[in-house]
Amino acid sequence: MRFGQAYLALEKGELSPVYTLLGQDGALVDAWIERVYQKLTKKDQVMRLDIQFDEQGIDEILMAVDSPSLFGDRTLAVIRHFTGMQSGGKSKWDFTELETYLESPSHHAHLILCVDADKLDERRKLSKLLKRYPMIQCYTEKSSERIELARILDERARQLDHQVAQDLAERVESVGQFIRELDKIFTFSHHHPITMEILAELAVPRLEDNLFAFVSAVWSGHLSKAWAIRQELAQRGIDEFSLLGMLARQIRLMWYAKVVGTSKKAATELGVHPFALSKAGEEAVYWDRKKLESCLVSIADAEYFVKSGRWEAEGALLWVVSSLTVSVGQIKQPYNRAQ
Repeated sequence: MRFGQAYLALEKGELSPVYTLLGQDGALVDAWIERVYQKLTKKDQVMRLDIQFDEQGIDEILMAVDSPSLFGDRTLAVIRHFTGMQSGGKSKWDFTELETYLESPSHHAHLILCVDADKLDERRKLSKLLKRYPMIQCYTEKSSERIELARILDERARQLDHQVAQDLAERVESVGQFIRELDKIFTFSHHHPITMEILAELAVPRLEDNLFAFVSAVWSGHLSKAWAIRQELAQRGIDEFSLLGMLARQIRLMWYAKVVGTSKKAATELGVHPFALSKAGEEAVYWDRKKLESCLVSIADAEYFVKSGRWEAEGALLWVVSSLTVSVGQIKQPYNRAQ
Protein backbone atom coordinates (compact mmCIF):
# COMPACT_ATOMS: atom_id res chain seq x y z
CA MET A 1 0.00 0.00 0.00
CA ARG A 2 1.34 3.42 -0.95
CA PHE A 3 2.27 5.62 1.99
CA GLY A 4 0.24 8.70 1.06
CA GLN A 5 -3.03 6.83 0.59
CA ALA A 6 -2.55 4.80 3.77
CA TYR A 7 -1.45 7.81 5.86
CA LEU A 8 -4.45 9.94 4.97
CA ALA A 9 -6.83 7.02 5.52
CA LEU A 10 -5.30 6.15 8.88
CA GLU A 11 -7.27 8.84 10.74
CA LYS A 12 -10.62 7.51 9.52
CA GLY A 13 -10.17 3.76 9.81
CA GLU A 14 -9.53 1.40 12.70
CA LEU A 15 -5.94 0.62 13.61
CA SER A 16 -4.55 -2.73 12.55
CA PRO A 17 -2.87 -4.90 15.22
CA VAL A 18 0.18 -5.26 12.93
CA TYR A 19 1.87 -3.04 10.35
CA THR A 20 4.92 -3.76 8.20
CA LEU A 21 6.83 -0.70 6.99
CA LEU A 22 8.92 -1.45 3.89
CA GLY A 23 11.81 0.84 2.94
CA GLN A 24 14.47 3.04 4.49
CA ASP A 25 12.99 6.53 4.22
CA GLY A 26 13.27 7.52 7.88
CA ALA A 27 10.88 10.46 7.56
CA LEU A 28 8.08 8.20 6.34
CA VAL A 29 8.80 5.49 8.91
CA ASP A 30 8.83 7.97 11.80
CA ALA A 31 5.74 9.79 10.51
CA TRP A 32 3.74 6.55 10.38
CA ILE A 33 4.79 5.49 13.88
CA GLU A 34 3.94 8.92 15.31
CA ARG A 35 0.57 8.96 13.54
CA VAL A 36 -0.36 5.60 15.05
CA TYR A 37 0.84 6.72 18.49
CA GLN A 38 -1.13 9.97 18.32
CA LYS A 39 -4.30 8.15 17.35
CA LEU A 40 -3.88 5.71 20.22
CA THR A 41 -3.27 8.44 22.81
CA LYS A 42 -6.52 10.22 21.89
CA LYS A 43 -8.48 7.53 23.74
CA ASP A 44 -6.09 5.49 25.86
CA GLN A 45 -2.99 5.52 27.97
CA VAL A 46 -0.22 3.97 25.86
CA MET A 47 2.98 2.15 26.76
CA ARG A 48 5.43 2.53 23.91
CA LEU A 49 8.37 0.23 23.26
CA ASP A 50 10.93 0.97 20.56
CA ILE A 51 13.79 -1.48 20.00
CA GLN A 52 16.53 -2.25 17.48
CA PHE A 53 16.06 -5.81 16.24
CA ASP A 54 19.75 -6.40 15.50
CA GLU A 55 20.65 -5.44 19.07
CA GLN A 56 17.79 -6.79 21.17
CA GLY A 57 15.95 -9.39 19.13
CA ILE A 58 12.20 -9.79 19.57
CA ASP A 59 11.68 -11.71 22.83
CA GLU A 60 11.09 -8.56 24.91
CA ILE A 61 8.65 -7.13 22.38
CA LEU A 62 6.66 -10.36 22.05
CA MET A 63 6.36 -10.61 25.82
CA ALA A 64 5.08 -7.03 25.97
CA VAL A 65 2.47 -7.34 23.22
CA ASP A 66 1.29 -10.77 24.35
CA SER A 67 0.40 -9.68 27.89
CA PRO A 68 -1.72 -6.76 29.17
CA SER A 69 0.27 -3.66 30.13
CA LEU A 70 0.44 -2.56 33.76
CA PHE A 71 1.23 1.01 32.70
CA GLY A 72 -1.46 1.74 30.12
CA ASP A 73 -4.51 0.54 28.27
CA ARG A 74 -2.60 -0.10 25.04
CA THR A 75 0.89 -1.14 23.97
CA LEU A 76 2.63 0.18 20.88
CA ALA A 77 5.65 -1.96 20.02
CA VAL A 78 8.07 -0.91 17.30
CA ILE A 79 10.81 -3.19 15.96
CA ARG A 80 13.31 -1.21 13.88
CA HIS A 81 15.80 -2.66 11.38
CA PHE A 82 13.92 -5.94 11.22
CA THR A 83 16.61 -7.85 9.30
CA GLY A 84 16.46 -11.36 7.98
CA MET A 85 13.22 -10.83 6.06
CA GLN A 86 14.63 -9.16 2.96
CA SER A 87 14.31 -10.89 -0.36
CA GLY A 88 17.31 -13.17 -0.87
CA GLY A 89 18.57 -12.65 2.67
CA LYS A 90 19.61 -15.42 5.04
CA SER A 91 18.23 -15.31 8.55
CA LYS A 92 19.83 -16.80 11.64
CA TRP A 93 16.72 -15.99 13.67
CA ASP A 94 13.92 -18.33 14.69
CA PHE A 95 10.62 -16.55 14.07
CA THR A 96 8.37 -19.35 15.34
CA GLU A 97 7.05 -17.33 18.30
CA LEU A 98 6.41 -14.30 16.10
CA GLU A 99 4.57 -16.49 13.59
CA THR A 100 2.43 -17.85 16.40
CA TYR A 101 1.63 -14.32 17.54
CA LEU A 102 0.67 -13.21 14.02
CA GLU A 103 -1.81 -16.08 13.79
CA SER A 104 -3.77 -14.47 16.62
CA PRO A 105 -2.47 -11.01 17.62
CA SER A 106 -3.40 -9.30 20.88
CA HIS A 107 -6.40 -6.96 21.01
CA HIS A 108 -4.66 -4.51 23.35
CA ALA A 109 -1.39 -4.11 21.41
CA HIS A 110 -0.14 -2.83 18.07
CA LEU A 111 3.07 -4.14 16.52
CA ILE A 112 5.03 -2.22 13.86
CA LEU A 113 7.84 -4.00 12.01
CA CYS A 114 10.30 -1.73 10.16
CA VAL A 115 12.02 -3.65 7.36
CA ASP A 116 15.03 -2.03 5.64
CA ALA A 117 14.06 -3.37 2.22
CA ASP A 118 11.47 -2.70 -0.47
CA LYS A 119 10.07 -6.22 -0.32
CA LEU A 120 10.10 -9.39 1.76
CA ASP A 121 11.31 -12.87 0.94
CA GLU A 122 8.11 -14.40 -0.46
CA ARG A 123 9.26 -17.94 0.30
CA ARG A 124 9.00 -17.60 4.05
CA LYS A 125 5.99 -18.40 6.17
CA LEU A 126 6.44 -15.17 8.11
CA SER A 127 6.06 -13.13 4.92
CA LYS A 128 2.76 -14.82 4.14
CA LEU A 129 1.48 -14.12 7.64
CA LEU A 130 2.51 -10.46 7.47
CA LYS A 131 0.56 -10.07 4.22
CA ARG A 132 -2.63 -10.49 6.23
CA TYR A 133 -1.97 -7.03 7.65
CA PRO A 134 -1.20 -3.65 6.03
CA MET A 135 2.22 -3.34 4.39
CA ILE A 136 3.19 0.32 3.90
CA GLN A 137 5.69 1.50 1.27
CA CYS A 138 8.12 3.82 3.06
CA TYR A 139 10.13 4.64 -0.05
CA THR A 140 9.64 6.67 -3.20
CA GLU A 141 10.65 5.96 -6.79
CA LYS A 142 9.60 9.21 -8.49
CA SER A 143 10.19 12.87 -7.73
CA SER A 144 6.42 13.48 -7.93
CA GLU A 145 5.92 11.02 -5.04
CA ARG A 146 8.51 12.83 -2.93
CA ILE A 147 6.73 16.15 -3.50
CA GLU A 148 3.31 14.69 -2.67
CA LEU A 149 4.47 13.07 0.57
CA ALA A 150 6.61 16.03 1.67
CA ARG A 151 3.55 18.27 1.30
CA ILE A 152 1.52 15.88 3.44
CA LEU A 153 4.13 15.83 6.21
CA ASP A 154 5.58 19.37 6.13
CA GLU A 155 3.69 22.64 5.74
CA ARG A 156 6.79 24.34 4.31
CA ALA A 157 6.72 22.00 1.31
CA ARG A 158 3.23 23.29 0.54
CA GLN A 159 4.66 26.81 0.26
CA LEU A 160 6.98 25.90 -2.63
CA ASP A 161 5.83 26.61 -6.16
CA HIS A 162 5.77 23.67 -8.56
CA GLN A 163 9.05 24.40 -10.34
CA VAL A 164 11.03 24.82 -7.11
CA ALA A 165 9.48 21.71 -5.55
CA GLN A 166 10.20 19.68 -8.68
CA ASP A 167 13.82 20.79 -8.83
CA LEU A 168 14.39 20.02 -5.15
CA ALA A 169 12.74 16.60 -5.45
CA GLU A 170 15.09 15.73 -8.31
CA ARG A 171 18.11 16.62 -6.16
CA VAL A 172 17.28 14.14 -3.39
CA GLU A 173 16.48 10.44 -3.12
CA SER A 174 13.98 10.41 -0.24
CA VAL A 175 11.33 12.42 1.55
CA GLY A 176 13.63 12.59 4.58
CA GLN A 177 16.33 14.28 2.49
CA PHE A 178 13.70 16.61 1.00
CA ILE A 179 12.63 17.75 4.48
CA ARG A 180 16.24 18.12 5.70
CA GLU A 181 16.95 20.33 2.70
CA LEU A 182 13.89 22.41 3.62
CA ASP A 183 15.33 22.85 7.15
CA LYS A 184 18.57 24.18 5.69
CA ILE A 185 17.06 26.33 2.96
CA PHE A 186 14.45 28.01 5.15
CA THR A 187 17.06 28.71 7.85
CA PHE A 188 19.60 30.35 5.55
CA SER A 189 17.02 32.15 3.41
CA HIS A 190 15.64 33.78 6.57
CA HIS A 191 12.21 32.38 5.66
CA HIS A 192 11.91 34.44 2.48
CA PRO A 193 10.04 32.87 -0.48
CA ILE A 194 12.22 30.15 -2.03
CA THR A 195 13.22 30.91 -5.61
CA MET A 196 15.18 28.84 -8.12
CA GLU A 197 18.20 31.09 -7.48
CA ILE A 198 18.08 30.44 -3.71
CA LEU A 199 17.62 26.73 -4.37
CA ALA A 200 20.63 26.58 -6.68
CA GLU A 201 22.77 28.33 -4.05
CA LEU A 202 21.69 26.43 -0.94
CA ALA A 203 20.36 23.00 -1.92
CA VAL A 204 22.40 19.83 -2.30
CA PRO A 205 23.70 19.39 -5.87
CA ARG A 206 21.89 17.01 -8.16
CA LEU A 207 23.24 13.49 -7.92
CA GLU A 208 24.23 13.43 -11.59
CA ASP A 209 26.03 16.77 -11.17
CA ASN A 210 28.05 15.36 -8.28
CA LEU A 211 28.86 12.23 -10.26
CA PHE A 212 30.06 14.32 -13.18
CA ALA A 213 32.06 16.54 -10.81
CA PHE A 214 33.76 13.46 -9.34
CA VAL A 215 34.87 12.17 -12.74
CA SER A 216 35.86 15.68 -13.80
CA ALA A 217 38.01 16.15 -10.67
CA VAL A 218 39.83 12.88 -11.34
CA TRP A 219 40.53 13.81 -14.96
CA SER A 220 41.71 17.25 -13.85
CA GLY A 221 44.25 15.65 -11.50
CA HIS A 222 42.62 17.04 -8.31
CA LEU A 223 42.77 14.17 -5.82
CA SER A 224 41.58 16.09 -2.74
CA LYS A 225 38.58 17.52 -4.58
CA ALA A 226 37.67 14.13 -6.04
CA TRP A 227 37.81 12.49 -2.63
CA ALA A 228 35.72 15.21 -1.00
CA ILE A 229 33.03 14.68 -3.63
CA ARG A 230 33.32 10.93 -3.12
CA GLN A 231 32.46 11.41 0.59
CA GLU A 232 29.34 13.37 -0.37
CA LEU A 233 28.33 10.64 -2.80
CA ALA A 234 28.81 7.98 -0.12
CA GLN A 235 26.32 9.82 2.09
CA ARG A 236 23.84 9.60 -0.78
CA GLY A 237 24.24 5.85 -1.15
CA ILE A 238 26.66 5.68 -4.10
CA ASP A 239 29.08 2.81 -3.44
CA GLU A 240 32.69 2.35 -4.52
CA PHE A 241 31.87 -0.11 -7.32
CA SER A 242 29.52 2.41 -8.92
CA LEU A 243 32.30 5.00 -8.99
CA LEU A 244 34.83 2.52 -10.34
CA GLY A 245 32.31 1.69 -13.05
CA MET A 246 31.92 5.37 -13.94
CA LEU A 247 35.67 5.83 -14.22
CA ALA A 248 35.94 2.72 -16.38
CA ARG A 249 33.12 4.00 -18.60
CA GLN A 250 34.88 7.34 -19.08
CA ILE A 251 38.16 5.62 -19.99
CA ARG A 252 36.35 3.37 -22.47
CA LEU A 253 34.73 6.42 -24.07
CA MET A 254 38.13 8.08 -24.32
CA TRP A 255 39.53 4.92 -25.92
CA TYR A 256 36.68 4.77 -28.44
CA ALA A 257 37.10 8.49 -29.20
CA LYS A 258 40.77 7.81 -29.85
CA VAL A 259 40.07 4.82 -32.10
CA VAL A 260 36.81 5.55 -33.95
CA GLY A 261 36.48 9.31 -33.53
CA THR A 262 33.74 11.52 -32.06
CA SER A 263 31.22 11.75 -34.88
CA LYS A 264 27.46 11.50 -34.26
CA LYS A 265 27.48 8.23 -36.17
CA ALA A 266 30.10 6.81 -33.79
CA ALA A 267 28.08 7.99 -30.77
CA THR A 268 24.94 6.33 -32.17
CA GLU A 269 26.76 3.06 -32.74
CA LEU A 270 28.13 3.14 -29.19
CA GLY A 271 24.74 4.07 -27.73
CA VAL A 272 26.02 7.21 -25.95
CA HIS A 273 25.13 10.89 -26.18
CA PRO A 274 27.22 12.75 -28.80
CA PHE A 275 28.21 15.38 -26.22
CA ALA A 276 29.58 12.70 -23.85
CA LEU A 277 31.71 11.23 -26.65
CA SER A 278 32.86 14.70 -27.69
CA LYS A 279 33.98 15.56 -24.13
CA ALA A 280 35.76 12.20 -23.88
CA GLY A 281 37.51 13.02 -27.14
CA GLU A 282 38.80 16.31 -25.69
CA GLU A 283 40.33 14.46 -22.74
CA ALA A 284 41.71 11.69 -24.97
CA VAL A 285 43.98 14.21 -26.72
CA TYR A 286 46.45 13.91 -23.83
CA TRP A 287 46.48 10.10 -23.72
CA ASP A 288 47.83 7.38 -25.98
CA ARG A 289 45.82 4.24 -26.51
CA LYS A 290 48.14 1.93 -24.53
CA LYS A 291 47.92 4.16 -21.47
CA LEU A 292 44.13 4.10 -21.57
CA GLU A 293 44.15 0.33 -21.89
CA SER A 294 46.55 0.12 -18.93
CA CYS A 295 44.14 2.21 -16.82
CA LEU A 296 41.26 -0.11 -17.67
CA VAL A 297 43.35 -3.11 -16.62
CA SER A 298 44.13 -1.36 -13.30
CA ILE A 299 40.43 -0.85 -12.59
CA ALA A 300 39.69 -4.48 -13.49
CA ASP A 301 42.48 -5.60 -11.13
CA ALA A 302 41.09 -3.43 -8.33
CA GLU A 303 37.64 -4.94 -8.79
CA TYR A 304 39.11 -8.46 -8.70
CA PHE A 305 41.12 -7.77 -5.53
CA VAL A 306 37.99 -6.51 -3.76
CA LYS A 307 35.78 -9.41 -4.85
CA SER A 308 38.47 -11.91 -3.86
CA GLY A 309 38.70 -10.35 -0.40
CA ARG A 310 42.24 -9.00 -0.73
CA TRP A 311 41.28 -5.31 -0.64
CA GLU A 312 38.59 -3.21 0.91
CA ALA A 313 36.40 -1.42 -1.64
CA GLU A 314 37.22 2.05 -0.31
CA GLY A 315 40.97 1.36 -0.45
CA ALA A 316 40.64 0.05 -4.00
CA LEU A 317 38.83 3.19 -5.13
CA LEU A 318 41.43 5.42 -3.45
CA TRP A 319 44.23 3.48 -5.17
CA VAL A 320 42.58 3.82 -8.58
CA VAL A 321 41.76 7.53 -8.11
CA SER A 322 45.27 8.28 -6.83
CA SER A 323 46.86 6.41 -9.74
CA LEU A 324 44.69 8.19 -12.29
CA THR A 325 45.26 11.67 -10.87
CA VAL A 326 49.03 11.08 -10.83
CA SER A 327 48.86 9.84 -14.42
CA VAL A 328 46.81 12.87 -15.44
CA GLY A 329 49.40 15.19 -13.91
CA GLN A 330 52.28 13.43 -15.67
CA ILE A 331 50.50 13.34 -19.02
CA LYS A 332 49.18 16.91 -19.01
CA GLN A 333 52.29 18.57 -17.61
CA PRO A 334 54.12 18.83 -20.96
CA TYR A 335 50.99 20.33 -22.54
CA ASN A 336 50.60 22.87 -19.73
CA ARG A 337 54.24 23.93 -20.04
CA ALA A 338 53.89 24.34 -23.77
CA GLN A 339 50.95 26.66 -23.24
